[in-house]
Amino acid sequence: MITPVTLIDSHVHFQNCFTLETFLWNSYSNFKRNAEKIGSNKNFNSFLFLTDGYEEGYKRILKSINRDLYYSGNKISLIKSADEESINVKINDSNIYIIPGKQIITKENLEVLVVGSNKTSSKKTDVYSTIRDLSKSGNLVILPLGIGKWLGKRGLIVDDIIKKGLISFLGDNGGVSSFIKSPRQFESAKNLEIRILPGTDPLPIKSEIDRPGSFGFFLKECKIDKNKPFSSLLTCLKIPQKEIISYGHRISFLNLIKYQIYMRYLKFTK
Repeated sequence: MITPVTLIDSHVHFQNCFTLETFLWNSYSNFKRNAEKIGSNKNFNSFLFLTDGYEEGYKRILKSINRDLYYSGNKISLIKSADEESINVKINDSNIYIIPGKQIITKENLEVLVVGSNKTSSKKTDVYSTIRDLSKSGNLVILPLGIGKWLGKRGLIVDDIIKKGLISFLGDNGGVSSFIKSPRQFESAKNLEIRILPGTDPLPIKSEIDRPGSFGFFLKECKIDKNKPFSSLLTCLKIPQKEIISYGHRISFLNLIKYQIYMRYLKFTK
């Protein structure tokens, strides 16, 4: 039996301006389209790493557990995993596993993602302590690229974290324009066998609901246990020989400028 290919968007937010049915259907459509490009349109699993924290996106999705939703007549079913906090979304014959997580802002204003649990301390600490404490949990810890955050003094901190091998995974960010060159830290990470996990990181803008699942990575030959989807995925990610293959593309430079202007407008009108 052929093991389905597994597609993952490593950095997702279910924003307050998103509706659940559209969010899930668009994620499914993006995963399916990219699965077709790699020749696996009828045989794939997919994951959304939801980095909102419990009280935000994850709790809103939980309200629809064991209910059937519909998008343009298409049935969407949500089932809570028996052994994990993950949520299995069934659309047609495909599974989308939503894995809870949290985006943490450190004292240096760097982002750290923890995936597999969203029950973390709200205390703000430095990035070294944050990574150390989160890594003890056995969950997946990612240091994601942020716009302008890996430059200057903070860039030197990221360099130091990579050089010392304090992190096993970095995150590429679909919200950083493809026009902008990948940061030097990615090359350093590859040389040290630190893995890079792409994800969309959608902004709190209504049109961003189109993006989840459109930029990420896939794994071949990764067996997913439906009762323990995240545990089985994490096992695959920790195999050094398991190739992580990126798919999709970042946003355009024009959209980057447009979104940054809009986000600054929102910040100053609050």
